[in-house]
Amino acid sequence: MKGFALVLALLVLSVCSAFAATLMLVTLPERLAAGSYRDSVAALNAADAAIELAAREMGSIADWNTVLSGTTRSRLVDGAPSGLRAIARGEDIDLAKITNELTCGSATVCSDARLRLRTAERPWGSNNPRWRLFIYTPLAAVKATPEFSDRYVVVWVGDDGSESDGNPLVDGGAPSGAGAAIVRVRAESFGPGPTRRAIEAELVRRDSIRVQSWRTVSPAVP
Repeated sequence: MKGFALVLALLVLSVCSAFAATLMLVTLPERLAAGSYRDSVAALNAADAAIELAAREMGSIADWNTVLSGTTRSRLVDGAPSGLRAIARGEDIDLAKITNELTCGSATVCSDARLRLRTAERPWGSNNPRWRLFIYTPLAAVKATPEFSDRYVVVWVGDDGSESDGNPLVDGGAPSGAGAAIVRVRAESFGPGPTRRAIEAELVRRDSIRVQSWRTVSPAVP
């Protein structure tokens, strides 16, 4: 009887172990998917928060041409507008490289020909935006919330696509004034692992600053 009881106990233990292992395998993908979804939402919220920060700062700048030329930046920066930035539990990012990739599709300095090249993402030719770094900072330095504790954000500013003056460094330079007081902003959020989200929008200044044409876009090539 003792031998039978031991065998029975071992069988019950084996069944329980197999059931526990199966349950873990079934729930693990759901837990991973839930974690990935939370990271994606946090990344999108961080990019959206960066757009709001850029709108607030742009509202205090009288001449947007200084932003389009790169001579004026936000106060929300963490050093020189080049070099590597360490991302919490993620890969380092190279600000200059990402900016070049975004502006002309090249990791190195953009030639004039590449700047004017028409592509699906940049179909305006000589009016293609020349993206300038405006904000680049750990978001926790500005918004100290747990959701943003490990997110790094970058915001670029460029001329809007409605202009046809052939000069993307001047806001509303055409005689008609089309596109005046409108600029395009692009915010990208970096964080743990590969989780990245990017948003493009237009800022319009009339009596006040407002955000329009908000849309999610593919992240820049690192």
